[in-house]
Formats: sequence, C-alpha cells, structure tokens
Amino acid sequence: MAFPILQFGTSRFLQAHFDLFVDQGYAEGPGKGKIAVVQTTSSPDSARRVAFFDTGQPYTVRVRGLDGEKLVDQEVSVASIGRGVDAKANWAEVERLFVDEARWIVSNTGDRGYELDEADGSDAGVPRAFPAKLAKLLRTRFRAQFQQRLGGLVPGMHGKAERAPVHGQESAAAEQSQSFERVVRS
Repeated sequence: MAFPILQFGTSRFLQAHFDLFVDQGYAEGPGKGKIAVVQTTSSPDSARRVAFFDTGQPYTVRVRGLDGEKLVDQEVSVASIGRGVDAKANWAEVERLFVDEARWIVSNTGDRGYELDEADGSDAGVPRAFPAKLAKLLRTRFRAQFQQRLGGLVPGMHGKAERAPVHGQESAAAEQSQSFERVVRS
C-alpha cells in the first residue's frame, strides 16, 4: 500500500478535519493511497492513537452543525489512515516513508512546535524539535535523490565505475567522486 501523505501529529483536530476531507476526496476521486501518521511526542494518548492507526481500521467522526438552515448530526466513517509510526521508536521507517512514498507533508504544529532544541544536530539520532525533524528528513531525501540521479555519472559511486573516465581525465573524475562523497556524508 502506498502512503503519499505523511502526517505529523495524531491530534483529533487532524482526524476530524484533514483526514476526513482526504477520505471524502478519495471517495469522490481516484485516491490510490492512504495517510501515514507519525507520532512526534511521548504522549500516552498519541501512542494509543498511533497504535490504532497502524491497524488501518476506520474510525468514526461525529459531524454536527448546520448545512444552510438544515441541522446536521451524523456519524461518518473515516478510512483514509492506513499506517501509524512512532518517530522515536522507528525513525528509520519515518525516513523510508518520507523518501520513498510521501508526496505531501501535513502538520498542524503551532508556534511552540517551531521552537528549536539545542540537543538537535545533524547526526544526533532522532531529532526532538519539529523543524529539526523536517530538516533531517529533507536532507535524507536530498541525499537519496542526489545519489539516485547522479550515481551513474560518478565513477566508482556503486563500488565500480559505471562510466569510465576519458583518458587524461582520471584525476578530474577522482575529484568529482570525492566531492560527491563529501556531500553525501555531510
């Protein structure tokens, strides 16, 4: 199953709005994937929700209000979520989803969610702050796409020369390969 939408946060607001709207859009259009929800906090409530989301089972949203002058009070089944992942426990899977499947990223992070954490660094494991999580995921995606697109152009990239350098240009090819490796490792 494909997960073209990666949602950061398990809030009921997202469940009753964004996830419901995606579900209704899939019913009306050619939806070919589901939402993967990422738990970014250590909240026990969020952990319970992400465990439920990982089952892929639908949940119910109660819709109340007015439609024009008509009173609305109905329950709607929502089945747009197909995966739940705890970022702290399974960061590698979050990275895989972000790099290989996600086309859209969603979050309802508020002002405090954009505060930085001094413990976050480029290689400090699972980032704590939301901006650091996004930065690390974007960097991982960049590296993967850069390596995929340019791997065949840089001799020795995959353990063997995929395109041999022209005679007399061996040193330029070696410099290119070293430069690429520095970018990928940084």
